[in-house]
Amino acid sequence: MKTSIEHFIENSLIEICQNAGNDFSGLGIIYYKDLSHLPYISLHDANLPFDLITENLSKTLLTVSKYSSIYHDGFHFINIDTLHITHISQFISPPLESVTNISIDQVIPCGAREMTAFLTSNIEGVFCVGLISANKTIKIFKNSSTIYQQVST
Repeated sequence: MKTSIEHFIENSLIEICQNAGNDFSGLGIIYYKDLSHLPYISLHDANLPFDLITENLSKTLLTVSKYSSIYHDGFHFINIDTLHITHISQFISPPLESVTNISIDQVIPCGAREMTAFLTSNIEGVFCVGLISANKTIKIFKNSSTIYQQVST
């Protein structure tokens, strides 16, 4: 049975897909409680400018996910306790030691963003990882399992 936060995440990703335009680059979101076990580094020397932050989480994520935005690359982090974006455009590197404990057969063949999301979803402190591809396919990974998938039509 899905939790209310899982429903919120699923509905948010669906809303983003429905409102994404032709310049949508795709999106990767790390929903987390604790980042101390996730290696990451910012792809920018600054935080998200205040003029891009809105009350509507989906609107902010849509804005930064346009090809025209300098913040469209990398993963964005959302704290699941506050539901606020805490980090934008992060390069993440899940430890490959985790591969020995899980089967990657369920996710391959796939691209680098999808494999990164899959592996990251198994890291302590990460609640789940949501992806939307440029062609608007949604996937949510939790504990190295796909808990939601919607293929674009």
